[in-house]
Amino acid sequence: MPNDRAAIYIRVSTEEQSKEGCSLEAQEEELREYAATKGYTVFDVYCDGGYSGKDFNRPAIQRLFRDMVQDKFGAILVWRLRSSFKKQ
Repeated sequence: MPNDRAAIYIRVSTEEQSKEGCSLEAQEEELREYAATKGYTVFDVYCDGGYSGKDFNRPAIQRLFRDMVQDKFGAILVWRLRSSFKKQ
């Protein structure tokens, strides 16, 4: 059943990784642990290493979107989302 399966999406640009130090491997490990605590089976890991987050022109996120439309999983796990909105 797709609802008990989760997709993991990880991404880091080389600039972000050098500043923040959260590797793709560390993100995946943390998200796999989280999935296990919530009872999810990991369907697949979608990794866009080295791509900017400014838009969705990234191969793995496009594959994730295609799989999502086909109901292959019931949840998407990401390490964090950062808003590009600046406080006024």
